[in-house]
Amino acid sequence: MSSGEHRNTGLATLRISKELLHNTLALQTFAYVDVTNGGIYNRLSADYALNDQLHAILGYDFFHADRGSFAVYDKNSEVFVKLKYSF
Repeated sequence: MSSGEHRNTGLATLRISKELLHNTLALQTFAYVDVTNGGIYNRLSADYALNDQLHAILGYDFFHADRGSFAVYDKNSEVFVKLKYSF
């Protein structure tokens, strides 16, 4: 690409969430989509409130891309578990 050429790129975001069980369980998906190159980063998670201070969180980070900005992370998909204490 020469210095006079410009390339359009596009990045879209999507978030869907739903609270269940009298607001003690929150399900969520949040994604970045590389519209130009077809890559995606998606975080799926479930957050369960054990009580007012303690939350258990289970999630999955999914990366997929053959090229573009997410390609370097293609092998970094992972499952995670968190305990969150608030005071």
